[in-house]
Amino acid sequence: LAHHGHDGESPAAAAAAAASARATATSQAAASASSSALLGRARLQTTFDSAAGMSLDDTEWAAILALGRARHVKRGTCVYKQGDDNNRSLYQVSRGSLRAEREAAPNAPKQVLGLVEAGSVANEQAFLAGGGTRETMWADTDVRLYEIEFDKAALFFGTNRQLEVKFLHEVGAG
Repeated sequence: LAHHGHDGESPAAAAAAAASARATATSQAAASASSSALLGRARLQTTFDSAAGMSLDDTEWAAILALGRARHVKRGTCVYKQGDDNNRSLYQVSRGSLRAEREAAPNAPKQVLGLVEAGSVANEQAFLAGGGTRETMWADTDVRLYEIEFDKAALFFGTNRQLEVKFLHEVGAG
């Protein structure tokens, strides 16, 4: 079922915008080498996947994004908190950017890990492996994202194995 946000953007339009943003992000990936490997993985992986023929096309991304719900998040809003063992959602940023922070120990200063830009995903480790969220994610700008719950994705991929392999390769590699 397709989810539309307040601005009427469909998952297909979001997928096309995300593909464009991924291409831009890939060209900027070399400049952001100091970013966390966790956050830069999706941008860097896109270049490899394109060469290997394993990247998801716009239609495939639209089908996956349709599993989720579109969310508009205002700048400064927390999207999810570090240590949430019940959060196995994947977040695909279609517009704006998220800022990842990690607290090494309780009451320790927070470390900024980097930004998750449009066209990239966040919380992929918890989505793929469980074990809770590993960082706190804040809207660094006003953000439009898709939140895809693990259980919905598992049901969908249970009947779409070829798409599952491509998805896991693109999101989980690195």
